[in-house]
Amino acid sequence: MRLILTLMLALAGLVPAAAAQRGQPVQRAELWNSEQFVVHSKILDRDFLIQVAKPFGPVKGKVPAVYITDGNMLFSTAAGIIASSAGKESTAPAYYVGIGYPEQDRERWYRDRSQHLTHVDMKAAIATGNGARFAQFVIKELQPLIEKRYPVDPARNVLVGYSFGGLFATNVLLRHPEAFETYLLGSPSIWAQPKLLEMAKAFESAASPKRVFIAIGGEEKPFMLAKELHAALDRPGNGVTLRYWSVPDENHMTVPPAFLSRALRFALPPQP
Repeated sequence: MRLILTLMLALAGLVPAAAAQRGQPVQRAELWNSEQFVVHSKILDRDFLIQVAKPFGPVKGKVPAVYITDGNMLFSTAAGIIASSAGKESTAPAYYVGIGYPEQDRERWYRDRSQHLTHVDMKAAIATGNGARFAQFVIKELQPLIEKRYPVDPARNVLVGYSFGGLFATNVLLRHPEAFETYLLGSPSIWAQPKLLEMAKAFESAASPKRVFIAIGGEEKPFMLAKELHAALDRPGNGVTLRYWSVPDENHMTVPPAFLSRALRFALPPQP
């Protein structure tokens, strides 16, 4: 009898709590230690969702800004890396800047990224080839805004791109090398613009050394041309510190988390 009474009292206590929970409004999830805002690009006449993950704890002086294309897809992973590595000295402090779109529309996201992350018209079913103007948005509109709002060092900027984003970052490296110090290329879709390999063979940046990390899933097909890009850049005296990683047991769709983890450690080595 005492057991039954105890259970009845316990259940009675749960009912109001459950009712209160049902009455709570459901809100959109927020990322830890991050903020976001919308920026209108005059160059593209397009709104972009800019998400910024801040360093945990106080930071001495200015730190790098890590610009991440495909922010809708990759920013949350990068923000999680900041949170998990805080205080463990696995990466140096930095501001992570995700560049995405404000609409909650995956089909439009795919169309827009295909247009903004490619520099050539691929004659595909969807529009491509607006990468040059997107690069101008990042360099001329977004970077000055971030440098005004946050204590970042423009001499240590990092650019991250995966798939078409990796192709975009390769184009920026070869066409506007001064815009970033470090370029992180995850499964770059060089197949869509193979002429970049010739540009890479002729690339020189000895006066302003660059750091380049290239990763490719170990199960990806050779036509991606990531290994060929590495070979084209792997020349003594061209001012490029180069790292290449074939990620075991990963394919094109599963490689981003591993790529980001290793690439960010390359870009942001722990401070002594």
